[in-house]
Amino acid sequence: MEVNDILLIKFLEKVVNSGRYDPELGLYFTKEQVAKYRNMKLEIYPNDHPPAHFHVKSRDKSIDAKFRLDSGEYMSGKITNQDKKAIFEYYNIPQVNQRLFEIWEKFHGDSNQKTKEGIDR
Repeated sequence: MEVNDILLIKFLEKVVNSGRYDPELGLYFTKEQVAKYRNMKLEIYPNDHPPAHFHVKSRDKSIDAKFRLDSGEYMSGKITNQDKKAIFEYYNIPQVNQRLFEIWEKFHGDSNQKTKEGIDR
């Protein structure tokens, strides 16, 4: 087996093992970028754990944090207080908030499931 074949196999295994398969669409989902704001990307992962949350990352890796989906509250990670405030303000834009919930629900189920996990909209 060629080196490139081995690298491709390892890459595909990583994609398959880190995502969620949708049998109706016949597709694997790995993550979805919900939005870009300033130098930050807001992302939701399909194989993530409760409570419902979104990730915020920057291209230069200076930001890598998590925020609760139900409140926009900072959970953990590396981010400045100024950027936390900016994310919270951005989260409170109704269209952004709605999109975050839509993507979480696409990957993890409906609002009733989140409520069972102790999360209420």
